[in-house]
Amino acid sequence: MKARARLEIDVAAFAGNLAGIIRQVSPCRVAAVLKANAYGSGVKTLVRAAAEAGVSRIAVAEVNEALQIADAGLPVQILGTLFPDEAAEAVHHGFIVPVTGLESAKMLSREAVKQKKTVICQIKTDTG
Repeated sequence: MKARARLEIDVAAFAGNLAGIIRQVSPCRVAAVLKANAYGSGVKTLVRAAAEAGVSRIAVAEVNEALQIADAGLPVQILGTLFPDEAAEAVHHGFIVPVTGLESAKMLSREAVKQKKTVICQIKTDTG
């Protein structure tokens, strides 16, 4: 049976649209959110296009996605919860990581001290 839905991305249009958004919101910075292998379209291609368009960072859902683009030349932010067994890798690569509470802050602090690194965090809050 043939698939009923598909995703096709014009990379030049993607980059052009991002560049237009970046111009409109300047001096604010823009992150390109590219989760799930850019929804199956190939994250590395879109990361390059986003970088050329001028985004300030790439955001992904979790550590495994971040590892795929660790060499992208842009800061990589993890949006989803960081599990304890992922902290060492996230700190090692310098990913921007979510802090969801005191325990995750302590976990990241311990790992940063262990690796003699500083961690950049995003404080996640439930605003109801």
